[in-house]
Amino acid sequence: MAFYKTVMDDTPVGDITIYAQDDYIIKIVFGKQENDPFEISEGACYVLMDAMIQLDQYFNGQRKEFNLEIACDATDFEQIVWSQLCNIDYGETITYKELAKRCGNEKAFRAVGNANRNNQIPIIIPCHRVIASDGTLGGYSGGTEIKKKL
Repeated sequence: MAFYKTVMDDTPVGDITIYAQDDYIIKIVFGKQENDPFEISEGACYVLMDAMIQLDQYFNGQRKEFNLEIACDATDFEQIVWSQLCNIDYGETITYKELAKRCGNEKAFRAVGNANRNNQIPIIIPCHRVIASDGTLGGYSGGTEIKKKL
């Protein structure tokens, strides 16, 4: 099992650190990460190169959906939520309550919020497209300014 990382410098949302395990994207972190949670392997990793290309296209308005292999540890409920997040169209926002409804239980909006917070692959799994019922942005791992830009 090999772990790789790369940093995209100077994106519209600042620096982004992308991690891969073997052939899968496993984590995206806003900012440069000095203390890695994994022992990083040396060498090229095509999935990181592909992720950088697709993210660059996304930031330049040339891509609205991602086509990347991803893998992350998640509960069954988190998998359902993240799957529904990927069904939110580019440029669309929905509320946590609407997302909970799409997941099968409109009263589970707090649990949906927790699943969003646990999303390890922001941007690609677009949790930034979910807002509070009153129209405010709510929280975001990169901060509300980045959520607003996305």
